[in-house]
Amino acid sequence: MSAVDTISPRRIRAVLPKDQLLNIVAADLRYLREEWDETIEDDSLRRRSTVLRRLLVQNELQRAWKEKGFPEEPRIISSTLTPLLQKLPLEKILFASAGGAQHRGVQMRGLIAVNYAMGHAELEAVRAQGVPEEQFGLRAFEDR
Repeated sequence: MSAVDTISPRRIRAVLPKDQLLNIVAADLRYLREEWDETIEDDSLRRRSTVLRRLLVQNELQRAWKEKGFPEEPRIISSTLTPLLQKLPLEKILFASAGGAQHRGVQMRGLIAVNYAMGHAELEAVRAQGVPEEQFGLRAFEDR
């Protein structure tokens, strides 16, 4: 059975039929867990981002979650800058990004660029806090 096209006000997208949804989502999650490497090469990112887009943006993870009868919605653990942003003057922040990547065993996340030179004490306080993680429901994660 092929995917059925649906029309939404913003876009046309393919929706997986219910009889294929659970198997495909399970296979995609297994693929991400077992085979997703740490490379940040264009080819690798292009292939993996397609799977993530279908699961998150096209809502296949949520549909499979509901189809399986799980309560509420999937939970996503993600980096957050919220505690850090509460301590810095917001008007001085030029750029902030909580997201990140792992590359060759090194985890890179939590970037904040400010338009002033931090003193040693402030810099140490920011560094010591690190980048905490927070658990979000799927909708809240997508809205961030």
